Amino acid sequence: MKYRTYNVGWSVFWLAVLFILLIGGFRMIIHLIGAGLIFVFNIFPLLIIAYFIFSTTRSLRRSASIKSGIKGQSADSRRFIELLIHILVHVMKADHKVEQTEVQSMFQFFAVRLQYSQFKMLWVADLLQHALRSHYTLESLCAEFSSKFNYESKLLLLELLYTVATSDTHFDSAEQSVIKAIVQLLEIAKEDHDQIRSKFDLSKSGSLNDKNYEILGIAPGASEEEIKKAYKDAVKKFHPDKVHHLGEEFRKIAEERVKDINRAYEALK
Repeated sequence: MKYRTYNVGWSVFWLAVLFILLIGGFRMIIHLIGAGLIFVFNIFPLLIIAYFIFSTTRSLRRSASIKSGIKGQSADSRRFIELLIHILVHVMKADHKVEQTEVQSMFQFFAVRLQYSQFKMLWVADLLQHALRSHYTLESLCAEFSSKFNYESKLLLLELLYTVATSDTHFDSAEQSVIKAIVQLLEIAKEDHDQIRSKFDLSKSGSLNDKNYEILGIAPGASEEEIKKAYKDAVKKFHPDKVHHLGEEFRKIAEERVKDINRAYEALK
């Protein structure tokens, strides 16, 4: 409960204000307000112009930095990364919200795994903001990807989607459903999807040999001839030369995949 204090200080203050207004203070206040409005109307356009100059200059500086950062990037590489980020945003939005941890995981992938420079990371951030604001359907993005890239590039895209999506602790059924939809839209064979997914399936607990069979895309207990054939097929599918047009960073990822395949084959043969 707030008690009344009966303080006379404010009453004296307001009496003084009324007295000043009666002896001409009101006219002085109107004059000051008028002068203030004139000043605001004169200075406001200048403030607007200054803001636009500052904003445009900052945008130009950012664009110049991004342009210099991706100068050596091929057109195919730029197109691949842009489509990758747009499709990845659909996976991130599977539960109708984008978590900060998902954004951080994506940035970490480009910064650490692909070793992107500061200027390239500006480009990635710009692409992400554009993808978050845009309304491209998953169907249109996958159709465009299919029209521009080969089957091996689709397999690389799928592996990258799994890499980023599983890099945080939140990989739920909604995200898995979106990736399955992407697999169907890109017409990726079930055995190829299973082969890539097995690398990121943390729910399975099998022996090292079982993992080696999964890497080669065959069932445990396969014959020596079947292992040899699966090895040759896997190397052909994931060979770095099939994705060399996407840039050195993606060629290295394909090389890592082939090393896994070689290790699995050496262990099983």
